Amino acid sequence: MMFAHKCPNVLAGIFAVCLLCLASVANAATCTVNTTQLNFGIYWGSAPLTATANITTTCDITTPVTVQMGAGLTGSITNRVMRAGGAAGAATGAINYNLYTDTSYANVWGDGTAGTFTMTGTNLIVYGMMPANQVVVAGT
Repeated sequence: MMFAHKCPNVLAGIFAVCLLCLASVANAATCTVNTTQLNFGIYWGSAPLTATANITTTCDITTPVTVQMGAGLTGSITNRVMRAGGAAGAATGAINYNLYTDTSYANVWGDGTAGTFTMTGTNLIVYGMMPANQVVVAGT
């Protein structure tokens, strides 16, 4: 059975991308953030589904930029969930996924709280994965 699951813009719509610019008020940086779409495509369920997206930051002066990902609907970075149309409530239409900082999918991209992984840089790749064997409603 085939299930189509598209994320119109997970990075911009579901997660808060936080920039922490460490500059004095007199020399405050002006930064822009551009992201590409994290689109998982069609989820078949028999194998994990992966996707990538890019985050590019540009600042008018040299400044370190830290990118953090919010926890989303569940409030936990270790168990992120998408729901059809972003609706809260019952698990109907929900699918588990997570965001990672590395190609081995070992380090969950964190929200900046103690012990979580964040990334620093100007050109970053987000690695997304939906685990296999999830039961989802058609059209989710």
